[in-house]
Amino acid sequence: MMLEIFKTESRAFYRFGDLFLLDKIAEKHWLEFIQLSFKNTGKGIKKELVNRMIHSTNNHPDYLQQLCHNVWNATETEASHDIIETAMDLVVRSNALHYQDICEALSSTQLNLVFAILEGETKFTAAVTMQNYKLGTPRNVSKNKKVLEEKDIVEFHGENVSFNDPIFEYWLKKKQKPESFDPGFP
Repeated sequence: MMLEIFKTESRAFYRFGDLFLLDKIAEKHWLEFIQLSFKNTGKGIKKELVNRMIHSTNNHPDYLQQLCHNVWNATETEASHDIIETAMDLVVRSNALHYQDICEALSSTQLNLVFAILEGETKFTAAVTMQNYKLGTPRNVSKNKKVLEEKDIVEFHGENVSFNDPIFEYWLKKKQKPESFDPGFP
């Protein structure tokens, strides 16, 4: 979506500047920074717990910051697994309405494709996959893949598919897949 702003001739910021793809911040930098930040405020957090937070948020800076903030707030002296679980639940709950809106804005076949991706499917136009997930026709699948990318939900790189929002993916995994794949699931 952001790329369109700079690459589409009709947009105000067309070719406004150089485009750079930024890599994720290396885990070692996160680890050092988070442990030092806790230590500087008289609190402790073990390396394994910081790594768990980094992996839970897939190195996503905004979500990692939210998670660290919640863990820090709940920690008196030393962070624990339970504190991290509670903090992660808080991050998920604070974003749940947004995720619900995303799901409600998707057609049933688009949401079905999201669940197929979530369950590790890669052969979306295989007859068995289209039938199992009620994806419609191969043309539907192609169109829905494009829509999910345009809505910045997933990225397709050949057979590799990744969610752009790691907490949305986590939220979806926690949800029970509805029998009817109804986008309005609770």
